[in-house]
Amino acid sequence: PLGSLVLSLDPRPSTGLSGTVLDKGLGQVAVLELVDGRLGVPALPPGDWLLDLQAEDTGRICAPFTIRAGERTELRLATAPGVERSLSFRLDGSEWNTLGVELRDPRGSLAFARRILRSDSPSTGRGPSLLVTLPVGTFTLVAEADTGLAVRTSFDVPSLVPQDSALEFELR
Repeated sequence: PLGSLVLSLDPRPSTGLSGTVLDKGLGQVAVLELVDGRLGVPALPPGDWLLDLQAEDTGRICAPFTIRAGERTELRLATAPGVERSLSFRLDGSEWNTLGVELRDPRGSLAFARRILRSDSPSTGRGPSLLVTLPVGTFTLVAEADTGLAVRTSFDVPSLVPQDSALEFELR
């Protein structure tokens, strides 16, 4: 039997709330909807999943959770104010098909994860870009292409002030 997921957010963002459930390969499995008046997913197979949650002016959340057969899982998450950060990845003309990107917060918890397909990326410019809303803090970034090119670094979001230009990361 399937299980289900419901969310408890504190504080609950007032606008622009959306989310998806991802598998371990970062493929989309389900979209959040109302379940008994709460945000969640009414039916998920048993297993380990990731919730990718975003809301206007709120830091992005990527939280792991487990679904057990026939049970409802309640995922309690704390939200924090956030500001948009543009992340740009330079691959300098290298051939690549997929680019995996992970951001971890100061505690080492996953804050954002995405698999970018070259076929979904514009062919102009130096490489793919992402727009992510993050809370104040220091983040560790790991990005790796299927060709082995990679970057591992950290960066700060010092305040909730919009950035002047994209943060650029070169994969080597």
